[in-house]
Amino acid sequence: MGSPGAGIVANALLSQMDHLMRIWPIVWLLLQPIITQETLSEAPMDLEEDTFDDQYIGCRDQVDLLMDEILKTEKSKNRLLRRAWTEAENIWNIRRHEIQSELPVGFRDSHGVALVAYSGFIRTYFDEAVVSAGKSYNDYIQRFQYKGLHFYLTVAVQLLSGGCQKRPKLVYLGTNGFWYPTNSLEEVKFGHFVSTYSEKEQAVAFGNDTVFTISSCYGVQVEKFSQFPQEKAVLVPNYEIFSVHEGEVNEFALISTKRTCSKFNCALIRGE
Repeated sequence: MGSPGAGIVANALLSQMDHLMRIWPIVWLLLQPIITQETLSEAPMDLEEDTFDDQYIGCRDQVDLLMDEILKTEKSKNRLLRRAWTEAENIWNIRRHEIQSELPVGFRDSHGVALVAYSGFIRTYFDEAVVSAGKSYNDYIQRFQYKGLHFYLTVAVQLLSGGCQKRPKLVYLGTNGFWYPTNSLEEVKFGHFVSTYSEKEQAVAFGNDTVFTISSCYGVQVEKFSQFPQEKAVLVPNYEIFSVHEGEVNEFALISTKRTCSKFNCALIRGE
């Protein structure tokens, strides 16, 4: 027989536990990206909502018209981004022919390159920038050096995701560092895009101090876009809201509330 904790996790995933949920203030589950994006701090809650989480709702086409030039400028000033984008373009030029028939309407090369790039070394630097770029509008405009990558990555996930019309994806995230919910916490968002894994064994290989079983509506399978396709990764965006359910010691279930929330929307063209 399974342990009682495992039963709690399973029940949460199957029933969503809607009748037990209380609606508490949303706080941020921020991941420390200094070493790997799967590393949690011991106190990962941040009520200041400093992360940049724009979904570009209602302005995607307008932003798209501006972003090509913005990305060119960013690459000219950011050596790491320039290297990452060039490497990703080379990989995508080969990979796209293998999956062309599977791509949704509107999916362009820039979206594919962004996904490939994010799976590489630039992820650490990008995530670190994202978690602080939302401090203010000026921080985003003046200090955030990854506007192009953020836009194309966000749109790529939106195009590939079936949202909550499809069955939620069951994935896992293993972390180094301990995380505990507080009495005032029942709904969380990740502080940046997070790579989760379809197989628990892969997830805990990155860390097992705290293990999350995640049911995500908006996450997308990205192994076909990844520089490491054997990892069977699912990319979860930082605007999806999850309810928290405790399982075994240091194990939690994060169940999609089927809702999203962003502090910013269309910041590039609408301002604060």
